[in-house]
Amino acid sequence: RRLCLLYPIESQGGDVQLRPRGDLALQPRALSLERHELLIFRHDSIGFSYRPKNANDLLLQTWIMDEPQQLQLDQFAGDQQGLEAIIGAPPMPTNKEIHIMCGHCKF
Repeated sequence: RRLCLLYPIESQGGDVQLRPRGDLALQPRALSLERHELLIFRHDSIGFSYRPKNANDLLLQTWIMDEPQQLQLDQFAGDQQGLEAIIGAPPMPTNKEIHIMCGHCKF
């Protein structure tokens, strides 16, 4: 997660505490976040907490992710253990095969 976006949709406002990582020379900050304001910050460097003024507040939180690293394997020479070492995965059973045609994940 690279960037975090906070957007109060139905809100009477709230307070956001921004906490930088310990290795950064930054001080924690408190901000007021009102309805229809957008707060964007580096989530990989700063943690946060949100305290609404009303218990019925609705706050949209989303992230902009880094592009996933792409592994391109042009050729391979070796055995199954060598392939597992390159990929960095747990041992693959060679006697059982499955074919996944579709996958879905909902967060």
